[in-house]
Amino acid sequence: MAHAQGAQRVLKRTVPPMRGEDVKKLQHRLRELGFSVTSEDGVFGPELDQAVREFQAAAGLETDGVVGPGTYAAIDKAETPTEEPTVEPAVSKPTTETGSRAPLVEVSGEPPSGAEPAFGNQPARDTLLGAMAYVGMAIRAGMEKTDESRAAVRDLQRALRAVGYLRSGIDGAFGTGTENAIRAFQYDLLHNDGRDEHGGDGAPVRMMDYNRGRVTEVTGVTDEGLAACLRDILEDPAFVLLPLSDDARAANSQIRDRVAQMGAAAVPIPFLLAILQQESNFMHFRQPESGNEDAFIVVGCDHNDREVPYHITSRGYGAGQYTLFHHPPRKEEVEGYMLDVRGNVERAVSHLREKFDAFVKGPRDTSDDRIKEFGKGPLRLCKYEARDSRYMKDCAACLNDARTVSIVSGETPYFDGSPNVFQSTQYHKHDRLDGVPQRSAVGCDWPYAVRRYNGSGVNSFWYQAEVLLKMKPAARAAVGR
Repeated sequence: MAHAQGAQRVLKRTVPPMRGEDVKKLQHRLRELGFSVTSEDGVFGPELDQAVREFQAAAGLETDGVVGPGTYAAIDKAETPTEEPTVEPAVSKPTTETGSRAPLVEVSGEPPSGAEPAFGNQPARDTLLGAMAYVGMAIRAGMEKTDESRAAVRDLQRALRAVGYLRSGIDGAFGTGTENAIRAFQYDLLHNDGRDEHGGDGAPVRMMDYNRGRVTEVTGVTDEGLAACLRDILEDPAFVLLPLSDDARAANSQIRDRVAQMGAAAVPIPFLLAILQQESNFMHFRQPESGNEDAFIVVGCDHNDREVPYHITSRGYGAGQYTLFHHPPRKEEVEGYMLDVRGNVERAVSHLREKFDAFVKGPRDTSDDRIKEFGKGPLRLCKYEARDSRYMKDCAACLNDARTVSIVSGETPYFDGSPNVFQSTQYHKHDRLDGVPQRSAVGCDWPYAVRRYNGSGVNSFWYQAEVLLKMKPAARAAVGR
């Protein structure tokens, strides 16, 4: 790698930084060496500082975060780990009550014998279009249950999963979930103009453009007009369908292995594992079971519109519930964070680290609990030094040593002096939680970052408590205890 000249070769956040291009090269090189660097933006921030310290510790150097001649030489000489080759997945051949169907996933080859299974693929549009038995039928609650109607409902559910309106379930049973998915789809055909509700980049297409006057109200019934809109969507390559797996169990079983390969350079692995357990129970794809063929990506649907309860206001995708406030997703979002669980988990790492760096004591936002309990002093990555083997790893001991508290809905304040108290919500229906490790006694600021991973308000405080409760077993597993 090219070296900077003169004083700029010594890099530390307390001295003028080196040129952006040289920082990018350093970020790229450390990422090649297996350290958790999620951005190559040319900015020497906390993530790169931590990666440098982790490298120095691994190389037996002084862990001061200074990239001087000795550290440069060690980085240059370090051997790049060999990456495992990627393979194409096998073709799946799902069956339904109506018999064999064409493959539901689009693939481009067979993997060699014994190869690691791929994580996901795009649904085959031809298969979805060829399975529109519901065209010409009124699919609705209370309809007569026949083999034909069950097959039609199953085909409809499969299409609604592919276009992102059904949360889960391809079983041929028309229940509340399917009806609400139809309502959400109808609502978007009437109102969704592609904008991101949080001001980010919008969707690649406008749902309203597929309507063309065929849907005029929200009924929860699939009629000929709605089916025609759905056909147009399935035929349009600009509308990127949600992925599914041809071997969901095998894909999900590798999530922990992917996390273990990351190391603890950017975030403590036990906290990350607890978040993944909380978000998806370590599932990136739904796992088919008897009578239910659903193997699409796990989708969490938020309904935060009090006036329109079936309106999906945001969606979380995959193991780490990568959240989008626009629909449908863009191609790069599907390819980067949905098809491959590794990208999804890396996004979770980046998101958690961002919350730690910028949402605990600023500059982008603050955590009221942390400000009340510790003020705006320096952030605490870990109570151990970077050279200590327990650094960002021995979370089990810290959680076990922390005193515990009980949280009672309607009584317990968010923190001492807070005017707000815990209340049960649609997402967290607890009356109480006992044995929750006291966040202020853990010895680092990751509990506060965990809360902001889930936003703010009462739901984020419940989320924080639930993750800390999961931390003890997750942490022990992560450090081999």
